[in-house]
Amino acid sequence: STDAVIRAKGGLLGGLLGGVVGTVVGTVVTVVEVVVSVAGLVLGTGGTLLDPAECYGPAVPPRVLRETLGLSGSLSGKGVGVAVIDSGLEMTDDFYGRVAAFYDFTGGKTAQATPSDAYGHGTHVAGTIGGSGVRSTYREYRGLAPNVKFVILKALDGKGAGYTTDVIRAIDFAVANRAKWGIHIINLSLGHPVFEPAEPDPLVQAVERAARAGVIVITAAGNLG
Repeated sequence: STDAVIRAKGGLLGGLLGGVVGTVVGTVVTVVEVVVSVAGLVLGTGGTLLDPAECYGPAVPPRVLRETLGLSGSLSGKGVGVAVIDSGLEMTDDFYGRVAAFYDFTGGKTAQATPSDAYGHGTHVAGTIGGSGVRSTYREYRGLAPNVKFVILKALDGKGAGYTTDVIRAIDFAVANRAKWGIHIINLSLGHPVFEPAEPDPLVQAVERAARAGVIVITAAGNLG
């Protein structure tokens, strides 16, 4: 198999696809996946992506967007751990006190490091999943589950690219340390073109190992879905 270059997947669309909301009732974790077809916000009636030039009107207030997506309740993600495998995290007040660990897997290494994100995609994804919104009025710009705990595993560089082997190591690392940091979910808003059938693909196999270990894997890449 090819140690293919993996890239971050799509701006807001990628973040929404990879975003999750989790709540814990006792020991039961309920996960809500946000999909692109919800309420026709991203997909047109014919099932094709809308041309941005055809989208008119004022910006949708956060409250309206949440209600449309069915997220107006009290979902918080408290007690849920999310491992975000991406380009890292730029530490801001939105994540204060909720990052359990940060490891860098770029360039073939596995090293504990100071949080950083030269590309920005990982911060965007983490914010979509669980930013607290503390710097916005009434926390309107909070993430979907603002009380989740994060484990940030940096596998993409400053250009939003990395190697398949780096991502596989990050996935296996998250699974191996799921009890230590309470990881319930792995988010992968990244991928590479399809080079072979799913069954022998090492990246797909890594995702399946995680699933068999009881970790929910959310992907935004077609070759991993």
